Amino acid sequence: MTNINDGFAVAKYNGHTLLAGTDIHINEKNLIGFQYFFRGSQSNKRNINETSITKEENKIAKEISKYTNPHRSLHSGSINYNYIRNENSNLRLIVDYAGISNKESNHINELNKSENFLLLTDIHNQAKYDIYAGSLNYHFFVSDGTKIRFRFSIFSCR
Repeated sequence: MTNINDGFAVAKYNGHTLLAGTDIHINEKNLIGFQYFFRGSQSNKRNINETSITKEENKIAKEISKYTNPHRSLHSGSINYNYIRNENSNLRLIVDYAGISNKESNHINELNKSENFLLLTDIHNQAKYDIYAGSLNYHFFVSDGTKIRFRFSIFSCR
């Protein structure tokens, strides 16, 4: 059996990234912070392969053309708040969000040259996730120096 494969690929990529954040001191006891992150990309890729398979006297010649077009994006945001009541007491609130989206299309043309048969295949994939998280922390010291801490956290993914 003999297998001969010859092919080439052409690809294009376009991506963007953005990061922004700030802390705002409302006063000496109150601080609020914001942060945002984005990353997105889009690409196009085309593969063309010529394949020839020979087994004994039977020969199969194929031409396979595949076009792939993925789109990906990530958005992430965070807000945090810090309240310093005094040197022995602190409250912190953090809220986070992340959104992820992936879409991809594949178009495949498979031409069997030996039997003059064309097979067309389209595949579409999509995934999307939204993630939420938050936490609230409060600690203080009582008169004998014992540290008391309260913590509440929540997480959700859909």
